[in-house]
Amino acid sequence: MSSDSIFLVFLASALLILSYALVGFGIIKCIVKWSSNLSDKRVIFLAVIFIYLLSVFELIGIVNDLFHLIS
Repeated sequence: MSSDSIFLVFLASALLILSYALVGFGIIKCIVKWSSNLSDKRVIFLAVIFIYLLSVFELIGIVNDLFHLIS
């Protein structure tokens, strides 16, 4: 593979990971805001974190597939 395609795979992977990190920080910020208004904070927190972690595992699969393209 050419070095340009390897660079693009690394760039795409980095952008995916960065976007998921930013979404995660946004989710945490929203949970903190919601928790001040709701009485049952733990259930909402666990549900949102569970859904986010499932999507992170999918992200790991996507990044893994991208790296298999260059190997």
